[in-house]
Amino acid sequence: MKTWTTGKQLAICSTLLGLMLISSIVVLLLTPHTFVRALHLVVVVALSMAPGAFAREFFLLREKKKQAKREA
Repeated sequence: MKTWTTGKQLAICSTLLGLMLISSIVVLLLTPHTFVRALHLVVVVALSMAPGAFAREFFLLREKKKQAKREA
């Protein structure tokens, strides 16, 4: 079995997460039922937290590497 690189896995997972997020947003905007809107609003917020936290850590790590280069 062929092993995937981390970049490919990250791209596929990000794409799937984005598709799930878009489908939840469409349901949130188009449904007339309050309970379904509330439920999908929670899903949208929860799904948005993961990429936000990843992006934050990515930029912090990048800044830390730049700082280490400046000190060296």
